[in-house]
Amino acid sequence: MKKLNLNIKFRRKKRNEELIKRMRRGDVLHTYDAQTSWYPPRPVIKKDKKELARLYGEEKETEANLSPVDRKDS
Repeated sequence: MKKLNLNIKFRRKKRNEELIKRMRRGDVLHTYDAQTSWYPPRPVIKKDKKELARLYGEEKETEANLSPVDRKDS
């Protein structure tokens, strides 16, 4: 078990040394292209106010129950 821990520490130390060398040379450090993991933004889902009023009754529009999209200060 102790030998395994030493091996992990040794590999981590070597990896860190390699990263520091690459940083000093100015090499690119990312391991994958950002475009390969890009997801399109999610659409904004607006509340159906008529349906909400039907389900929960009429309610005044207060700052607390407005979504961030509907708020005037955002």
